[in-house]
Amino acid sequence: MLSNSPVSWPPTINTCPDYLTYYQLTENGMKYDMCIDMIGVSRNGGVTKFPNTTIPPASDNSCYFPLKTLSDEPKKKRAELCQRSMSRGLTWEGITNGESCLTPDGKPAGAGGSGTADCPA
Repeated sequence: MLSNSPVSWPPTINTCPDYLTYYQLTENGMKYDMCIDMIGVSRNGGVTKFPNTTIPPASDNSCYFPLKTLSDEPKKKRAELCQRSMSRGLTWEGITNGESCLTPDGKPAGAGGSGTADCPA
């Protein structure tokens, strides 16, 4: 069905960056929401491919992309996840285009992707 009014894209934001898989790590009785890379998609090795072992690595291992942010405020949380994605060589549809952070309406934040207060450079 076609829409006569603009719609946001993507309609929902994935839990994890593109091609990463959600993983809940339990360590010392604590649960951590993480994403893992099962196929090796990071362009700069910022997230390493998850090892094929029966014992998961410790939570500080580079194979994890943590979903915990410093702020629960949606705008700040989105900016932090965007910066984390870009610094680790990942894209995240609706969050980053791989070169800059995206605003909730899908447009690059700041001129030329240089960043704004919502998405620091």
